[in-house]
Amino acid sequence: MIYLTNAFSVHMLPHLKVGTEMNLHIRRISSWEAGDILRSGAFRSFYGHGKTAYHLARYLRIDIPVSRGYVELKDTDVLIIAAITGKRAWESGQKPFPGWIFFEVTTSSDGRDEAA
Repeated sequence: MIYLTNAFSVHMLPHLKVGTEMNLHIRRISSWEAGDILRSGAFRSFYGHGKTAYHLARYLRIDIPVSRGYVELKDTDVLIIAAITGKRAWESGQKPFPGWIFFEVTTSSDGRDEAA
């Protein structure tokens, strides 16, 4: 599954027992690559603010549903983070639209469970 969010949290990882390890891969990507990944298949949006989702949808030229929910990443999942930049300048009217930076997050379990 492909997920689109505005941030990442360790709460998006599956429940880990004490001593269990998980590899986390975070890669900065371009807006073009983010758009290509999101257009490559069905994705779930967890963008909860309509105004921000509207500007991101225009920027990436894709439909971004406004939705809130809980993400739990699995090894086959891809998380695209579209983080807003210049938010205060945009919200105060100093900029006509927000800026964006993009990241791709993937996880993999290495199978090690130190507590076992």
